Amino acid sequence: RYWRIDDIIFDIDCDQFQFEDEKDAHGGSSFHKNVDQVARKFTISQYYKDRYNMKVTKPRQPLMIHNQTRTGKVFYILPEFCVMTGVPEDISEITRKKVTDLCIKQPHQRMSEIQNLMETMLHPIKQEYQPNEPAQYQGNNLAAIKELGIEFQGDPVFFEGKQLPAPKLLVGNRQTIEQRAGNFQMKQEVFESGDEISWAILCTNDFRTNRMLEQFQSWARAFGVRMSDPRVFEYGRKDEGKKAVHEIEFILENKVPGFFDIVIIVLPNNMKSFYKIIKQKCYLTLGILSQVVLHNTLEKKGFYQICSKVLQQIISKVGSKLWVAQPPKGINEHTMLIGLDSSTDKLDKNRTVIAFCASLDKTFSRYYSRVVYQKKSEDAITSMKQLIKDSIVAYQKTNGKYPEHIIYFRDGVLESAEKDIQTKEVRDIFQGFSEQMNEQIQAPKLTIILIDKRITQKFFSVDEKRQLENPAPGTLIDNTIASKYYDFYLIAQNVTRGTATPTHYKVIFDNSDLPAEILQELVYSQCFAYMNW
Repeated sequence: RYWRIDDIIFDIDCDQFQFEDEKDAHGGSSFHKNVDQVARKFTISQYYKDRYNMKVTKPRQPLMIHNQTRTGKVFYILPEFCVMTGVPEDISEITRKKVTDLCIKQPHQRMSEIQNLMETMLHPIKQEYQPNEPAQYQGNNLAAIKELGIEFQGDPVFFEGKQLPAPKLLVGNRQTIEQRAGNFQMKQEVFESGDEISWAILCTNDFRTNRMLEQFQSWARAFGVRMSDPRVFEYGRKDEGKKAVHEIEFILENKVPGFFDIVIIVLPNNMKSFYKIIKQKCYLTLGILSQVVLHNTLEKKGFYQICSKVLQQIISKVGSKLWVAQPPKGINEHTMLIGLDSSTDKLDKNRTVIAFCASLDKTFSRYYSRVVYQKKSEDAITSMKQLIKDSIVAYQKTNGKYPEHIIYFRDGVLESAEKDIQTKEVRDIFQGFSEQMNEQIQAPKLTIILIDKRITQKFFSVDEKRQLENPAPGTLIDNTIASKYYDFYLIAQNVTRGTATPTHYKVIFDNSDLPAEILQELVYSQCFAYMNW
């Protein structure tokens, strides 16, 4: 059963709080009051035990409230027995839009909700939610909150931010892309086109292949990219579902590997649930590059621009460079960027997957990459020394010398693990330097930056009419709410719908002389290295 959450109570004990339930009460984690029927008193813990033989393990957990508009009944819901629903894949576009509109709030709406929440937190709560609370808590939400050692500031914090200059994006013939508020359209020749692209198309027999090919050929000429004539494979009808998927897999296994750089698979909209299966087949089983696109996507308005975006992805996947973000002045041309992220292995919950990549050129557009595994109990990367040795060897083979400055971006870090990284990983990195490099060669300078995208801070800019709006791309905050350490918040994206979510960068080690302003500009410029715009 699905529930809309209208309120949350933090100060109720499930072993003591009592409510009246109708004699024929039923349904999941709900209970309500109705004085017109025979009722019995329960505590929340007792209710779950008697009705469902479920034990409440955390009596002091928050209690979620659902107010039923039609009947006026109040439902009390325990988080312990709930799961977040998300948005189902098969939901209609109209319903999806309604859900999206409810969830995505503009800055003034978000601020209004925050202020309403604060007003609720700082003022007396409804008596009906807490009839059995101790006398000192009754009618006073704030007293219960202060008892927990929590205090709230009633008004938002005002401060000044910085506006970083937009980075220069280089394309073919050393031209630059014109940007407006972080947005741009790729119409020039690409920075590096590479060899001729050989490709294949898999589609149903009713797909208008020629229409797509005309646009691809037009855009390929504009981008300065050479593409061979594609080989077209047809697979059954769009209403055949799994049978069509088996045909696709047969073609992928027997007619694609070794013959083409990339394969484009056009799926009917009713087969989009097979997207993941097909991508896994291509990448994990067969090791071939693929671009999967829905038939309906190619039938939408703006077909010309859609083909441009799809082709840009194809060009990028085969190793060509659409554009490069020019590093800011002051960056050593022999700088290596390292990126590392970690997550729990879905197939083995007791181990962690480590994704590692290191740049090999001065435009940070060519990379050495590795995937390694380790025990989940380890916070620091146990194979860091070997990863560093292998990456600087790859850099030396490409450039004829070792990097002079390494900037290491580390994602997927809990705050409790920061100390381990500062000690163990820094130690292993320098050991990797000393073991791989000749003693006569100076070890590279090192800068380590932790990245945190899972943050709750929201920033709004105030225009001349005192109206709230999303900060412009390139907005940087390094004062007032930043810590005493070397850290900053950056909003790199241009947000026109909803509210912008900043990214928090924390420099936990730095033995270089690179000024903070240049490092911040470098971080911002690398946000433009993502090709799937």
